[in-house]
Amino acid sequence: MNALRPLSTLFLLGALTGCSCGQGDRLDSAARLTLGWQGFEPGCLKISVEDLADSILRSEQTLQVSGRSGERVVAIFRGEGWSDRLRVTTTAQEKDCAGATVASESQEVGLVRGEVAALSTALVAADVDEDGWVAAAGGGTDCDDALGQVHPGAAETCDYLDNNCDGEQDEGYGVGLLCSIGADCPGARVCTATGGWTCTSENLTWYPDSDGDGRGQQDGTGTVSSVCGGPAGMWAPNALDCDDTRANVYADAPELCDGRDNSCEGETDEGFSLGAACTGEGSCAGSTACEVDGGTRCDSPAPTVGYPDVDLDGHGAGDAGTFALCGAPAAGQSTTSDDCRDALATVYPSAPELCDSYDNDCDGTVDEELGLTSCTAAGNCSGTQKCTPEGARFCDFSGTPVTYFPDGDRDGRGQADAGALFCSSPPAGQVLDGGDCDDGDPFTYLAAAEICDRKDNDCDLSVDEVGCPSGSDGGWTVTTVGGSSNDWQTNSAFGPGGLWIAGTAQAMRVQVAAGVGFGTGSGYDGECAGDNWTASWVSPAIGYFGGCAQNAQVLADGGFGCTQGKVAALASLPLTGCSASKNVGSAQVEGLVGINDSGLRLFGVLADGDTFEWNGSGNPTAKDSIAGVHLSDIHGVSIGSIYAVGTTTAAPAQPRVYKLNDDGSWTTQAVENLSGLPAGAGLHALWVVRADLIYAVGDSGLVLKYDGAAWSVVSGPPGAGVLTSVRAFGTSAVYVTSGTDIYRYNGTIWELLYRHESLLLHDLTGVAPDALWGVGDDGLVVRWP
Repeated sequence: MNALRPLSTLFLLGALTGCSCGQGDRLDSAARLTLGWQGFEPGCLKISVEDLADSILRSEQTLQVSGRSGERVVAIFRGEGWSDRLRVTTTAQEKDCAGATVASESQEVGLVRGEVAALSTALVAADVDEDGWVAAAGGGTDCDDALGQVHPGAAETCDYLDNNCDGEQDEGYGVGLLCSIGADCPGARVCTATGGWTCTSENLTWYPDSDGDGRGQQDGTGTVSSVCGGPAGMWAPNALDCDDTRANVYADAPELCDGRDNSCEGETDEGFSLGAACTGEGSCAGSTACEVDGGTRCDSPAPTVGYPDVDLDGHGAGDAGTFALCGAPAAGQSTTSDDCRDALATVYPSAPELCDSYDNDCDGTVDEELGLTSCTAAGNCSGTQKCTPEGARFCDFSGTPVTYFPDGDRDGRGQADAGALFCSSPPAGQVLDGGDCDDGDPFTYLAAAEICDRKDNDCDLSVDEVGCPSGSDGGWTVTTVGGSSNDWQTNSAFGPGGLWIAGTAQAMRVQVAAGVGFGTGSGYDGECAGDNWTASWVSPAIGYFGGCAQNAQVLADGGFGCTQGKVAALASLPLTGCSASKNVGSAQVEGLVGINDSGLRLFGVLADGDTFEWNGSGNPTAKDSIAGVHLSDIHGVSIGSIYAVGTTTAAPAQPRVYKLNDDGSWTTQAVENLSGLPAGAGLHALWVVRADLIYAVGDSGLVLKYDGAAWSVVSGPPGAGVLTSVRAFGTSAVYVTSGTDIYRYNGTIWELLYRHESLLLHDLTGVAPDALWGVGDDGLVVRWP
């Protein structure tokens, strides 16, 4: 006989006396389990075995036992294909094998060939009242294990107990409800010793019953009374009402569909399946909702008459049948029957009349009142309206449209990829030439002269083909003009090589042409006696103007009775002794700009917010003063495009931009609330390229741009601190100074062009990207190239 036994069979051994378990060759290996229980009578004992090497291999057997305590012995054999490591779990269920698990124990065993392993387990549970149900605290379902008449399935009696453990007490007996002892003696139902109920009026506690439903307020204040009917007024001998304002709300009241907890169980409208799908009038789909009488109804749209809409124009045909329409019509449905031709989507009442031989608007007339008029086609081409056979209108125009291109940098060449057709004159800023590969730089366009600006000026995909310089300074020419006491604060260029510079120690120099240099006799040292030059502006036709701090003076060189001072003659005539100086206020001059249309008009700003105008003779004229602002620069290219910038003097500092009006007043540009402003940043320099392109720079790398409509914040050079000056030629050719550095912005990114190892730069100027000048401390003058 094969000694291996499949584990799906568990052998129950009454006793092992004479058993050869584990002896000889009848058994491969086995375990002997002694299973005991105590304190309860199991409804079912289960023994399950699992192969620890493969959890899929499992076997289970149930034992029917009797008695509140006992012991059984079970033999367990290793099944074929199983390992010798097993987990044996024994559980006890309450009442039957589907009952609650009230005791369980699990242990592991290793089987040895030819031996019997000994296991034992003792399952313990509490059934104190010996009613066959285990206490709930021990995992059973007996809600009171001290009373034998209380357990699941017990008959409910009137004894103030939850006999059947369903969470309710004395259900069906109406304990506490009003009853009548006699004709004139209302009382309350109470339980009797025999499990029934009786009506009594003795020592009852009465609670307010405002709604008269025979149930008192759950949160009311009770009063004890032995008088039949209780205290005078509306009272009930119970506290079963969770809402004493509504007679249909109390404990155990029938639930109504009314949005209330009628039965005081903590749930609202239970059992009514609110929101469930249903079918209403005309087979319209809806959802279950409460009715006013406490029942339910199907909340569905009222059906309307629908008509087929074959052409999907929203209008149905009256001769094509009807159907019930639930809700809004879908595609192919309509609530109207007024379409006089349901095969054409262009035909329906009030449709626009088309040139197509149909009565489009269903008024009985074809193609009436088309209103064919003169028109303007794309590109401002004039013509007359006509119709296509399909019913569309078009503008039949005369003339040949011409492609124009937007010219953003005003160099006479437009963006090649942005052309538009025009029959008549195009809007301002449009040109016929579309050969601009960089419309933000007026020095870059197709066939432009290549200059030394590290850019592809002629749009041939090559940069600076003319052999521009390079070197340790990146191609910049670095010179020292004057001595270490000359910190140059301002410079103004006239032509590619002409430059005025001025600064501390009363120093002022001029280079009259490229290559001449700042030689002996080229300066006006001492004209700003005892103080520093702080601002400058130059006109090749008139001369040089400089503003200094002492007495806030403006000095003019040439043009006003001193002909040898004109810039054009500086190369051959002496400079000294040719000046006209005027006081313009009590604070330092921070900026100058001149407009030389029909005579000079020189405008300036002072540090204390004062502004002035001077025509070169007589005394300057004071303009409006801007209170609370340190003005730092002024610039413009025409009388209508003069702007000034500065910083508020009260903390925290804020940037300010102002535009000069014709009457000499200033209008603020409200830039202080722009998104992206660095905290506490003011403005120091300004450059007006034209009326619709202006740049202003200041603290913490702040760069502002005006496009003719609005100001915006442009991301400044990464990591830059104070920006001290700005010179712009277009949106992709913007130059700034910051500390020891000079940067260029190409409209997208900033590029570091020059960095001095130690000296600070204060001002930057130039007449073109290949004629740039920067000045700074200790006589520093740098020039590109």
